[in-house]
Amino acid sequence: LGIDSIKRVEILGAFRDQYPQVEPAFAGDNMEQLQAQRTLKGMLNLLSTSLAPKPAPALELAAAHVNGAAQTSEEESPILRFKLATANAPMIGQPGSLAPGRVILITDDSRGIAQELSATLQSQGYPVALVAHTTEGAPVSAAHFAANLTDPEAVNALVASIRQTVGPIGSLLHLAPLGVQRDFATMNLSEWRRLLHQETSSFFYLIQAVYEDLEAAASAGGASLLAATDLGGSFGNNGNTNPDLLSPSRGGIIGLLKTVGHEISGVRAKAVDLDPRQDTALAAQILLQEMMTLDGLTEVGYDGESRKRLTLVPALLPDVSRARGGSAITPDSIILITGGARGITADVAYELAQRYQPTLILVGRSPMPPAEESPVTAGLGDKEIKAALIKACQQRGEPLNLGQIEREYRNVLRDRDMRGNIDKMIQAGARVHYYSADVRDEASFGPLLDQLYEQFGRIDGVIHGAGIIEDKLIKDKTPESFERVLGTKADSGFILSRKLRPETLQFLIFFSSVSGRFGNRGQGDYAAANEVLNKLAVYLDHKWPTHVVSMNWGPWDAGMVSDEVRRQFKRRGVSLIPISTGQQRLVEELNFGRKGEVEVVICGEGDGEALAS
Repeated sequence: LGIDSIKRVEILGAFRDQYPQVEPAFAGDNMEQLQAQRTLKGMLNLLSTSLAPKPAPALELAAAHVNGAAQTSEEESPILRFKLATANAPMIGQPGSLAPGRVILITDDSRGIAQELSATLQSQGYPVALVAHTTEGAPVSAAHFAANLTDPEAVNALVASIRQTVGPIGSLLHLAPLGVQRDFATMNLSEWRRLLHQETSSFFYLIQAVYEDLEAAASAGGASLLAATDLGGSFGNNGNTNPDLLSPSRGGIIGLLKTVGHEISGVRAKAVDLDPRQDTALAAQILLQEMMTLDGLTEVGYDGESRKRLTLVPALLPDVSRARGGSAITPDSIILITGGARGITADVAYELAQRYQPTLILVGRSPMPPAEESPVTAGLGDKEIKAALIKACQQRGEPLNLGQIEREYRNVLRDRDMRGNIDKMIQAGARVHYYSADVRDEASFGPLLDQLYEQFGRIDGVIHGAGIIEDKLIKDKTPESFERVLGTKADSGFILSRKLRPETLQFLIFFSSVSGRFGNRGQGDYAAANEVLNKLAVYLDHKWPTHVVSMNWGPWDAGMVSDEVRRQFKRRGVSLIPISTGQQRLVEELNFGRKGEVEVVICGEGDGEALAS
């Protein structure tokens, strides 16, 4: 968490509010000693000592999370649960500078905010290129341009034209989303995709086109990359937020922007969230101030003129192995899990099978494997499979195609994994149904959801774990790859929001990622996708009676985490989540998660600072 003195006071205050039983531990000299502790574990240990010999149940519970099974070694941080909260963020420090003589590219919101900001910047001597989004083309004046921002070739041509007619680019301010008004409640999937394309994909194309310009400007005196959203002034993280004013698609802009700070050194990357009813002149003044400030914050919101930031607050839940009471899942429950029968979704499905023996409906892209493996490879070790496939190919008299052999080899391993996982769930007592569907394809996933309601009568809970990664730096990423990664989570989440029946649904859990919360080098598309899920969860939690939560997981010690990735996380000081701990945190969330705590982060005690840096 990077627990400085301000953060320590916030944590202690939150803990005090949540667990009034520990109030005696804050008396006398104890408070001074608590504030001197630099880690959450140190605070909890001191609280435990202060309340000895008989700790309050809530404190006993919190200590169990820190000192018990969640901690895997003395060197690793305990894996804890945090909720997202807002805090006051007074403006401090001196304003920064911009590289002299470089153009500030501003996308026009058509509401007058960009026009107002452009005029102010020009009056201060900064060259400005104001760009309107259009699919039809428009005349270009000295400082006004128009282009189809959803077309990467048109964006590249636009940037080349600005360089030629105005000068080299030094900053990018993406204000166009402020002028895009859509009613999420009434839009269809095609409209949703167009909206993501217009807001987030266009931002990706622009960043890619000016990537080298921003690098050069940062070295030559300063560069600003700013994006404005209108989620209410607190990025939707406010119990008083009007859900009808929330547009979950805006999350993609925020996630992508947070990644730039990890990729382009020295660029001031900042997402600024405004109330959609904010006065035009005041909004322009706020954005001018934020593009210059040097406070190091990446996300800043304005509730009127009150400046807010987002922060993580410990929000521990009861340990299911110690807590008493009923469970959200019973043997009669019908649980839908997207993401297939492999990876961490299979791990959590197996845990639910062991604990509750429910009906599990698994949905993935891969076809259901045959009940028995081919005799060609059955019983062979991983290293022997390729040789057997090559021999079988030769015996059939077919020309040897090493690419095809590699695909067949991967299919054998995939089918083994799926077959073994499903068998384990059945042996644990669950009734398992597997369906093959593309969750981002409405024609495939939509009818399947209708079929499941008809076949089973209801769906009690959903764990949405589907997602893909295709990591590359923003400058090297293809538009096709960006859309694929973004759409796999964003489109499937949208389809679920339209097809699920909240009146009978007990819980909806999105598997999100800390890359959405903090950004991550090489994961601009994945960060954007996860932030869309986060904001979609906020919207649905407001609208539905269902317990909706988006779990921003730290990296699991499973699935796609290679030895090299493990070493990278270790160098950064980021803890890997053991499979058993991840399973435990999920079950805790299912049983004890509190409605309204929508964006939660599951990571090591000190991982927030490491992931944000």
